[in-house]
Amino acid sequence: MRSYLKSLVETILAIAGVIAFVNWYVTNQVPNLEESGVLAVLIIGVLLFYYLAAYLFLRVRWGRNKKYAETIKDMSNGFSAIHALNRRNLSTTTEKYAFTHSAIIELCNNLAHTMNVITSARCHVSIKVLILDTDNLFNERYKATTFCRSTDSARGNNDKNENVKHWVEENTDFLAIFEEIENGAAPYFKENNIPFRYGYKNSSFAAYGQVEGSGFFSRLFLWKPPYKSTMVVPICPYQASNKKELLGFVCVDSPKRFVFKEDYDLDLLRGVSDGLYNIIKELWVEDTKPPQVVVAEVEVQD
Repeated sequence: MRSYLKSLVETILAIAGVIAFVNWYVTNQVPNLEESGVLAVLIIGVLLFYYLAAYLFLRVRWGRNKKYAETIKDMSNGFSAIHALNRRNLSTTTEKYAFTHSAIIELCNNLAHTMNVITSARCHVSIKVLILDTDNLFNERYKATTFCRSTDSARGNNDKNENVKHWVEENTDFLAIFEEIENGAAPYFKENNIPFRYGYKNSSFAAYGQVEGSGFFSRLFLWKPPYKSTMVVPICPYQASNKKELLGFVCVDSPKRFVFKEDYDLDLLRGVSDGLYNIIKELWVEDTKPPQVVVAEVEVQD
């Protein structure tokens, strides 16, 4: 936050300086110049504004890129727990669950902190796993259940939401990914202004008291869910062409608007989902015991 304030002050001072210089020059020097001199001053002014704009653009762009570099250590630590798990020879289901929970907690710790640093906003992380509805096998219906969530997300999550059945077709995020897989596209979902996305559906609306499809002003002033931006990637092979290869989702959301970007955030989350795929597949698909909800111990800063 401090770096953003510093950049804002520097930007304001730079713009004010250019405006003051141009104003002084036009007031005191232009009357004494010939036409060619005035034209030269105008060209110089345009170039000054161009280079100032380019400087500001690069500062913002590379400022965020610098944060990605700063978080390499966090993600390396997170994946080291996953790699350690892969090297273990776990013979019993109990051992497998215990060590897997520990590894995923460590990964979620670092992912939550990483996204918090990169975006300069509070971010919540959760990992959802898909379950096929066994009550009606003649009509394939999937629901997403929380496999792991970060501590900040767990604190903000109410008990009512835990009891809600999150059917895929009732959630725009998950349904969009389902459809992209079926269409052969590289699936993900990103929305940086959820309250104003037309037709956005989420099964947690009922738990938070948000009326689905409510009007513009209602969503503007009475938005109740604790998130306004989200990015979701599937836990599946990168070239997945069948929804049956989809095991779940890595979800990151934030209470602020315009938080996430595709250029690097998307690749980061895809890397996490790729690292989780075999572990989730072995634990969730090949073993039948339902996993517990895992709470990641992570401190996030405003």
